[in-house]
Amino acid sequence: VWHRLGITVSNGTHQKPWTLGCELQLPQSVHMDAMMLMLWQIWKARNTLMLDRADSLPMDILRRMIKDMEFWRCHYKKLGFHFDRWHSFFPFLSLAFLSPRLLA
Repeated sequence: VWHRLGITVSNGTHQKPWTLGCELQLPQSVHMDAMMLMLWQIWKARNTLMLDRADSLPMDILRRMIKDMEFWRCHYKKLGFHFDRWHSFFPFLSLAFLSPRLLA
């Protein structure tokens, strides 16, 4: 999932999750919110794997995150433009996952 997002995860990153995605050229004002939604979906996918023995593809996790962002959009009236930039970033990646030619 992180690779698909263009996010580098190094040793110790799990101890500082607020640093995830800082290298992306996207608005920092809603950075933490977007990363928390991603972490939430990864956590849910992990639980599904552990409890239901059902694996999730990175593309599925991204799609669920996009759906969450659409649900939470109404809470970002003042920062809507910034939130929308993050929101539009993730579908591009999920499409690129389906077709690597889109990244070329």
